[in-house]
This record gives sequence, structure tokens and C-alpha cells, in this order.
Amino acid sequence: MLYLPDPTEKILKNYINNLKKKVVKRIKKLPDIDTKPLEDILENILIDKPAKLLIHQTYIIDEILKKNINEFDDKEFQYLLSVWTNIKKSEYDINLCLKYKLAISIFECFDYDEFISKSKKTSYDLALALNRNTCTYCNRSYVNTIVVKDENTNRVNDKGRITRPQFDHWFAKSKFPFLALSFYNLIPSCSICNSSIKGDTEFDLDTHIHPYIKEVGQDFSFSYELKDLDSYKVKIKNFKPSSKIENTLKEFKIEEIYNAHAMFELKDLIDLKKKYTEDYLDMIFNESFKGIGVEEHDIYRLVFGVEKEEEDFHKRSLSKFKRDIIKELRELDK
Repeated sequence: MLYLPDPTEKILKNYINNLKKKVVKRIKKLPDIDTKPLEDILENILIDKPAKLLIHQTYIIDEILKKNINEFDDKEFQYLLSVWTNIKKSEYDINLCLKYKLAISIFECFDYDEFISKSKKTSYDLALALNRNTCTYCNRSYVNTIVVKDENTNRVNDKGRITRPQFDHWFAKSKFPFLALSFYNLIPSCSICNSSIKGDTEFDLDTHIHPYIKEVGQDFSFSYELKDLDSYKVKIKNFKPSSKIENTLKEFKIEEIYNAHAMFELKDLIDLKKKYTEDYLDMIFNESFKGIGVEEHDIYRLVFGVEKEEEDFHKRSLSKFKRDIIKELRELDK
């Protein structure tokens, strides 16, 4: 898993400008309530950091819903959240819908599908601002944002917005619908990690790593072990048992996914060392480019096609994996 850098003030300001007026327009149409409290915290909901986001969801429930819905019931409301996707598709449990009509109306004020997913400009503006080449969770799949200008107008239109990362809701929007548009809740990821693996799995800041929160002691390394005479198995090591990083890696099945590369990228790196001289890697790093101004991070790109530095891992697929394996193989020469 990779970490995301904090966005600049300009990025956050542009994000607010893209969404705030649209959301306020819906909020003002909410029936029979004072909408000012919700309008007042909207900007915070959009750009506050992860630790504060749950406070806003709680505020909406306690200060708006419970004060305006007669006989509000926490268990009923949790049930509403659990079936919300089905309710949107059908007239499922009409009595529940009628009782919590206000809640449903507020859900729709934060409609991710309408404001981001279906709005190509907004979604692509966000993807371009984040500028990530690979999935935040696996660093295995490329998620480049590709935008081209129309040849006739020299402008970007929807046809020119070709591909972008998916945005995973770290706090699942099925359970935290009021956070569906929150900047720090939208993690650029690949379809496999977002849709096939994570889906609506509930994450918690106390148990899982949030990509915008860099925590001391939450590290890991890729390694390998011999599987049989001529094949290898990817292993993950150097993490604390029962740590947030272990929970996160298990949730995204990183070890299992990377074992799909064991017979290819992993074996190639090991064969590179075995089939040539024992100190072949040391020769690449210390002799081959000596005296021509090529630094070690350049060698990782030129020879192995990956990035060496952690902050650059996102630029090229499998960078952390290959960097860790190369480092381990080089240690064997010492």
C-alpha cells in the first residue's frame, strides 16, 4: 500500500469550487427544516481530514436527523443504511422510506454518482489533481489519467476524457453516505482493489491504514522464499503482528495478488542474479554506470523499470515490490 501526500491549498480550493454550489443547491431544497446547520459544515465535510470526518456524520445524525424525525431509531437507521443501495433501485420497504424521507433527501445531497462519477469533468479534474499513475492500494495496476484535446476546438470535452482511476470510498459510502463527496475519502485505486476486493468492506482508523495518514511503525517489506526447485513464493515481512498495516495488507490480499508475479518479475530478478556472476547486481549498481553521472535512482528506472524512492513508487507499477526484492538480493552479496 502506498501513502498519499497532502493536497495543496489550491487543489482543495478547486475541489470546493467544483462541488459546493451544486451541493448547496440541493441542501436548500430539503423539506421543512432549517438547512443552515448543514450548509455551515458543508465545506468541512468536503475537505476535512479523515479523523474529523466521522464527527460530521455523527453531527448530521444527532443534530439534524434526530431532531427532525419523530421516533428516530438508531437500529432502524442502521438498517436503512444497509439496504440503501436496494432502496435506490426499487420501492423497498416503503414505510421505512417514508419515515426517513429526510435522511434519504440528505443522502441525495451527497450523491457521489451524480456529482463525481457521472460528471466527467469533476472526476477527471480530481484525478488530474491527484496525479497518481498506479493504484494506491496495490501499486500493481496502472490507473493513469488520460485526457486529450479535441483537434477542432483545442479544448477538452467528455470524449477526450479517456480513462482515470476509480475512487474508493475508504469510509464505505453505503454506511457513511454523508462522506461520499469528502476529498480525503476518495482514494485513487484500480477496479480490482476497489470493486472486486474491498467493495463495501468497513474500515476503521483504529484498525486499518488510511493512505493520507502516515504512521510510525506501520511498515512492511516484500520478500520471497523457495517454493520448489525452480519456483518461488512472494512473502510479506517486517510488519508488526496484528498491526494496522497487517490488517490492511490482508484485506487487500496483497500477498496473494503478488504471488501471481512470482513466476515472472520475481523469478526474473532472481535469475538475473543466479545466471550471471554472483556479484552481478553489485556490478550494475557500483561499476557499470560509474563516472557518467548516473545515480542509483536512475539505475532503478533504466535497468529495472521502477522507482527507488518511496514518494515515487506510484509513478511505476511494482516499484515497491521490485525495490524490496532487489535490496534483499543485494544484501546476499555482502
